[in-house]
Amino acid sequence: MKAKIVAVVAMCSVAAAWWSFSFTSEGDAQKQATDSATSNAPTASNATQANKGSVLNSQVGAVENQAGRPGVKSTDFDASIAGIDANKNGIRDDVEHYIEKTYPDPAQRAAMMQYAKAQQNFILTATTPEKAQIAAQELWRSFACARSQLGRASWLDATKDVLAMYLNTRERLNAQARAQDNLAGQIVDSYSGDKPCD
Repeated sequence: MKAKIVAVVAMCSVAAAWWSFSFTSEGDAQKQATDSATSNAPTASNATQANKGSVLNSQVGAVENQAGRPGVKSTDFDASIAGIDANKNGIRDDVEHYIEKTYPDPAQRAAMMQYAKAQQNFILTATTPEKAQIAAQELWRSFACARSQLGRASWLDATKDVLAMYLNTRERLNAQARAQDNLAGQIVDSYSGDKPCD
């Protein structure tokens, strides 16, 4: 059955939803994502106000380099949004090294690499509503792949860790917020095929 997912306008809504989700089944996840999207979606009268507030407040200070602190997985605090990707595979190097170290199973590692690439692509390329729609479709497919390889209980925590690594500077948080703005109000079909993995 093809589910519809409505993109949320609220600032970094996907990131906030990932960090706050607490559920045990895929059905609960889809219900919670849909409920969150519909309850946070702006009406026509407040859409402009919601879009203005979606880029992070300028009072939020720059994120200091957290590398080496307990619990901090990121090591790339480069000033650029893309960060360092020496091998040009579309995955930031610190994220790639984390995945390689954390997922020894080849299928799980490949699924997480697919997700990481789709997430990086969404942050960097969702610069218009049309591009956001295309990037979101790839992201939804990567969610389905991660779910199929890591299981319903583990995939969400795994993707949250990678997303937190990607959003480790103010510039990157702002880029995610702009990408979400460009996806606002659109309906994106969740992946419904039987081969979500690359």
